[in-house]
Amino acid sequence: MFEKKKPQLYAPRGFSFNEQQEPAQQHFDPELAPLEESILANPKNIKPYISYAEVMLRRGELDLAWSMLEKALLVSPNNVDALTYSGFIAHKRKDQDKAEQLFKHAISIAPEDSSTLLQYGAFLQEQGKLGKAWEIFDKLLQVDSNNLSALLVQSTLAHGYKEDTVLAHFLVDKALALAPDMRVGWIYKWNYFLDTADYSGFKAYAPPKVADELLLCLYKLYQCLFGALFDPNYSLGSAKDFSLPHPDNAPDLLSVISHINNLESYRKYLASIADSYQQQDLRQPLDASLSPMYLIGDSHILGHGHQAVRSYVLRPLLAMGTKMFHLANGIQPYSSVFKRLLESVPKKAPVAISVGEIDCRTTEGFVPFFIKNKMDTTTKEQFINKVVKDYISFVRVAAGSRPITIIGVPAILFANSNNPSAEEELAAQVVIMVNNSLHKQTQKYGMGFVDLYAITIASGNHYADKWHLLPQTIAKAWLQQKEI
Repeated sequence: MFEKKKPQLYAPRGFSFNEQQEPAQQHFDPELAPLEESILANPKNIKPYISYAEVMLRRGELDLAWSMLEKALLVSPNNVDALTYSGFIAHKRKDQDKAEQLFKHAISIAPEDSSTLLQYGAFLQEQGKLGKAWEIFDKLLQVDSNNLSALLVQSTLAHGYKEDTVLAHFLVDKALALAPDMRVGWIYKWNYFLDTADYSGFKAYAPPKVADELLLCLYKLYQCLFGALFDPNYSLGSAKDFSLPHPDNAPDLLSVISHINNLESYRKYLASIADSYQQQDLRQPLDASLSPMYLIGDSHILGHGHQAVRSYVLRPLLAMGTKMFHLANGIQPYSSVFKRLLESVPKKAPVAISVGEIDCRTTEGFVPFFIKNKMDTTTKEQFINKVVKDYISFVRVAAGSRPITIIGVPAILFANSNNPSAEEELAAQVVIMVNNSLHKQTQKYGMGFVDLYAITIASGNHYADKWHLLPQTIAKAWLQQKEI
């Protein structure tokens, strides 16, 4: 299966795990020296073993931490901290059976230990065992009702797994009441509004009143996202007036760096297409003569909303970061968010779906998976056909009576067309296979198909950046076809 993006593990006892740090040099270490002396002085005292392991975990030295924890467990086989840390390391080493065994052992000894419950719940969530993860986090909140990490994770499970956005908002609101400057909490809050196309809810919810430049810039970005989605008169040029600062060391229980990098790419895309809208009057105000066609998909749809295509005007709904693979395999929260957006469309209203470009990138989806597993061409094609078939099956069930048009995947834009990398060449092959499979499936079920590949392979002038297309591209590709 794909290498899925993993949720962050939440460090028990407050340590900060760093996978990037270089191993410690072999010299006197003022942090470790007193712990080593304590161990030598009293080998049966477990505390310095645990403290030593915590230092190693903070430095990202899993093997040294594991070795010290093994010694700790020889001294005290039922020490909850040692078992929990060992479970964390086993999980990072991808020894999931061992991790499960260690976490369960720790919980059998201390059923209400909040750090162990937090770590075990995160482990279960990452394993896709969402029902069990929900139970563990629910138990944790009974033990510690103000545990910020648990409130946030449970809110994501409420939103995706339980499909209860009201509860998701309640939980994240409680977390933000306890920590108003917690950036990731605000990101979750605004994403819940996005995922439910709740523009009025976003506008009614007061922005954060904190002196945090990054948080205020994030709020500006979400204003841009909602404006692009729901207001034909919104000036996308406002996305050019700021950028998201790199996160500093302000307190955040969960890392926001990946969120910031992702959201900054959205801002850059909006900024890059703003000039296109200024040069051409592309975005259409509400017009009773044009019937709405709802455009659901990943970031590509932001540049194509509110444009007229024949007798339709495209009304965008953002399913942030969604891949075909997510929908084909029911991966949360993507599948539930996409399903809710699709079900929010009036029955029998036409829907266009733009998903699949992320699956075909050189850095994620099919390409790294195929390289890792050394698949031959036939196996690659079979794998793609299975994903596409299951993706289309998901869409057909969720769509009900709504007529569906599938928008194909654009061609790969090479960094250097005269000397493409091996990954780029494979991605180009993948895009062809995906589009062929999409075309066959849409023909089989009487769906529309928009061939983005044909128009983008002919010219690189349709791109706003490496991945995204200029605003008029989908409309142009559509108009070149006989039927929608």
